[in-house]
Amino acid sequence: MTQTEDILDKLFLDFKKRIRDLGINQQIAAEQLEITRSHLNKVINKRTPPSLKLIQKIEEFCYNS
Repeated sequence: MTQTEDILDKLFLDFKKRIRDLGINQQIAAEQLEITRSHLNKVINKRTPPSLKLIQKIEEFCYNS
């Protein structure tokens, strides 16, 4: 695994924890990130690589909310 993959893995784990802690589902989180639930699911399950802009939005959602 590369360092980038490790960082993204941690970010996605933190994201999943954050939505669980907030008591919201992927649909609501996706709306807040301004993407579809389907796209969010593909990204956090590593089937689609995230854009830099999406990574930044996920970081803001996890750490600045």
